[in-house]
Amino acid sequence: LTPYLMGAATADDPSQFKASSLSTAERSRTAKRFGIRTVIDSEADEDSIVSSREVLISQIATAISYGREDAILNGDTASTHQDTGLANWNPRSMWSSSALGASVDHRKSWIGLRARVGDLGSGSKSDLSTFSYANLMTLKAKLDAPLGRDGSVVLMVPHGVYIDELLTLTQVATVEKYGPQASVVSGEVARIGGMRVVTPHMLTEDLNASGIYDHATTTKGQVLIVNTDRFQLGVRRGLQMEMSKDITRGIHHIVASVREIFWTLDGSSTSN
Repeated sequence: LTPYLMGAATADDPSQFKASSLSTAERSRTAKRFGIRTVIDSEADEDSIVSSREVLISQIATAISYGREDAILNGDTASTHQDTGLANWNPRSMWSSSALGASVDHRKSWIGLRARVGDLGSGSKSDLSTFSYANLMTLKAKLDAPLGRDGSVVLMVPHGVYIDELLTLTQVATVEKYGPQASVVSGEVARIGGMRVVTPHMLTEDLNASGIYDHATTTKGQVLIVNTDRFQLGVRRGLQMEMSKDITRGIHHIVASVREIFWTLDGSSTSN
């Protein structure tokens, strides 16, 4: 979309204002359905002092939220997932091991942020080697313009990296460098280098030197710098809970699902 000057009407039939069209790398996308099915014994449901269904429903909603985060960070749709050890990878021990890496694994929903970096190639990532302010700024400089509004660029770090590395940077650790918000006083860092700092639960510290999980070398942490203006989460249908009773087995089936798609506005070569 392009802005143009709009002239004044000086005749009865003035010229139309010049138009422009919105273009994206993809004009259509298909929402993915993922969710949870669990069962509960009907008598246990009747006998529980606290409503077991309400507890389950709350836990189901939480699990789907973490699953969405996991897919946004660690998802990939390639025939061979970028994380070659996916079948053995259970980040934060959050999931059942029964179908890790299988076709129903939620981490195959869409191309996540880490896979996006992998697809972009070496020009969009680097081995920080030493965690320093200068190296973070070098990594930030790999982002293509536009960088959006204030707060659009986000630094994502695993919790351990946040504690061990970020809070101890000299640029933010002491009062004379960072004022009253210094980490030595506040115990937190909300921004650094103009970037908001967040610690996603499903961002881990068990990768290899190439930034993938291979189930062999699991000693590396990671950081992600993301321009959030360039990504969208499309919701075709929000969380839907359904329940039915199987009287032949004395159980309740509880099924919860969402239909969503995570995507970027940019083409395949844009470092965002």
